[in-house]
Amino acid sequence: MQHKIVENLLAEMQDFGLKPNANLYTCLISAYGRQKRISDMAAEAFLKMKEVGTEPTSRSYTAIVHAYSVIVMIKLMWPLRT
Repeated sequence: MQHKIVENLLAEMQDFGLKPNANLYTCLISAYGRQKRISDMAAEAFLKMKEVGTEPTSRSYTAIVHAYSVIVMIKLMWPLRT
């Protein structure tokens, strides 16, 4: 699970007193988005990024939109299964 790797890296950086940048948060958001069922965690990561004062980039916004669009597509397509 890719998101676990990014979560561990984030925790290690914080343990060393380093401030994660927008790229790391964007990777985390993207990893959550790829898991398809955890868009709420993607939103939490996005909000946390803003809370700690890290400015989202255009890639950050794209990642959060993609995380939610995957969920919406799954919900729309689910009734069409046979």
